Amino acid sequence: MKRTLYLAAVAATLLGWGSQGLAQPSDGGKPLIVAAFSGYDALMKDVAWVDNLAGKPGLPAMLRGGIAQFTGGKGLAGIDTKRPWGMIVSAGVGQFPVLAFVPVKDFKQLLEALKPFIGDVEETDGVYEIPMGAQTVFAKEAKGWVFLSRAKDALKSVPADPVKQLGGLPEQYTVSVRVLVRNVPEELKQMVLPMIQMGMQAGLEQMPGESDAQFAIRKKMAETSIQQITQLANELDTFTLGLGVDHQTDSLRLEYAIVAKPGTELAKQISATTDGKTRFGGFFAKDAALGMIGLGGTSEVQATQVQSLIAGLRSNVEQEIDRQEMSEADKKKAKELLGELLDVFQPFFKATKTDAGMMVKADSQGVALAAGIMPVDGPKLAAFLKKLADQLAKDAPDVAKHVKLDADQRDGVHFHTFSLPIDQLGLEGTERENFEKLFGKSLDVVVGTGQEAVYLAAGRNALDLLKAAMDQSKQLAGQTVPPMQMFLAGAPIARLVQTFADEEEARQIAGRALKILEAAGGKDRLLMTATVIANGMKVRIEAQPGLVSLLQLADIPKAPFEEPAEEKPPAEAEKPAGKKPAKTKAKAKVLIDQ
Repeated sequence: MKRTLYLAAVAATLLGWGSQGLAQPSDGGKPLIVAAFSGYDALMKDVAWVDNLAGKPGLPAMLRGGIAQFTGGKGLAGIDTKRPWGMIVSAGVGQFPVLAFVPVKDFKQLLEALKPFIGDVEETDGVYEIPMGAQTVFAKEAKGWVFLSRAKDALKSVPADPVKQLGGLPEQYTVSVRVLVRNVPEELKQMVLPMIQMGMQAGLEQMPGESDAQFAIRKKMAETSIQQITQLANELDTFTLGLGVDHQTDSLRLEYAIVAKPGTELAKQISATTDGKTRFGGFFAKDAALGMIGLGGTSEVQATQVQSLIAGLRSNVEQEIDRQEMSEADKKKAKELLGELLDVFQPFFKATKTDAGMMVKADSQGVALAAGIMPVDGPKLAAFLKKLADQLAKDAPDVAKHVKLDADQRDGVHFHTFSLPIDQLGLEGTERENFEKLFGKSLDVVVGTGQEAVYLAAGRNALDLLKAAMDQSKQLAGQTVPPMQMFLAGAPIARLVQTFADEEEARQIAGRALKILEAAGGKDRLLMTATVIANGMKVRIEAQPGLVSLLQLADIPKAPFEEPAEEKPPAEAEKPAGKKPAKTKAKAKVLIDQ
């Protein structure tokens, strides 16, 4: 019974797309969704890769044993394990027909293997009716493929080479899906988009205690979101998502890609971000726990949206200042400082090209951060810091004495430091102890102001870390990088937890993880990289072998399925004792492998 329900669930997943009660048209229409599975052999290659890193041999055998147990020892009889599978959801007139296809070597052998679950199958003019619970699926074999659909008429004309319909997805990923947004029927857009808009606007009521400025900002953000959703629906060409093991780079990867229709505003916005040269290459340090470089840009439409949000934010903060118990003179000064700070970053919000970098060092010595961004107005920030320090000297002289303007400089960048002793942070007990472990006996912050760039560093040896990153960036000047790349390294984080975690169990687990990660020889990162493609962008997230090897810490059972025991044929059971049937085990193994 469970097996029958399982097959029905699989069939519903493959063939039940679309609203209940929709008829399945015979003409199909343009493809709307394309899904692909690279095939059983490709899957087993990926499983073997994971199995090797997990350190618990047996995952491939576990999978084969599960399939063999499910099919009563017949395995994937009749299926061609070398070729891909696929599914196409088409966009008809108010309908969404589904056509799935599976590669076969012997369709009748496959039907025989599934007979205990689907029973006898009726065949009329080469079309088979397969009962799947309360539904009926129609199947047709053609040139080594079995095509399946809930509509019999959909099988009248099937593609001679269905793999071409998958657009190369099986060669790139183990499992993948592509949505051809350009083929979404206009009537569906006209029905769904107003519903989304109504749903979002329904929540746009001013909340109790919410100021007019806060409500205005939230309303503006909601309106911007509606505009973006509408833009994606009208201007997006395709969206692709794929998962699999990249055996060339030796990593587990997840990728998604968006492609805009040529000539649209969305295409212009995406094209504003391209490969380029960065001034912050040194922040992508190999020994860091986290590193990031980002190149960006703002289109005219985006710049207008950002300016509107900033204006709302400024108005909101000014209203908050008005509510404070301050003199009118102090309120005026606070608003002036706010305006000057926002002016510092105006060039960044308007720029067609932006550049940024960030790194986090984390190890047994503690934590530190360094970052840089451009273009901004560095001199305005320096003037802002000077005013802020002067005001602080009047209001809190005990704190102001720890501020040093122009404490140091490097390559035209002036460093302003703030080092507040732990005694003045108001921390006690465990909080104080943990802070001192991570950051030392003071909170150290460094702000660097250049002509068109600003820098920030905080934590242990913050100034030295920032200088080192800037020096390395200078050496790497002129290096071309993708629009965005980021990594998170496992070993430094495990080392940090092992040193500073409060609980002994956490320290022990981190220690075990650290041994695994260090054995990976530096391949312990979670990587994210954005690359430019024609009219679009592709984002790749990959886990290197060291991270996958952390499965060794998991309690994975070695054999949840027992491979079926060998059964002697009746004729062989009567053979004299001592005479063993030849090659029986070998035949059973071949059957399971199939």
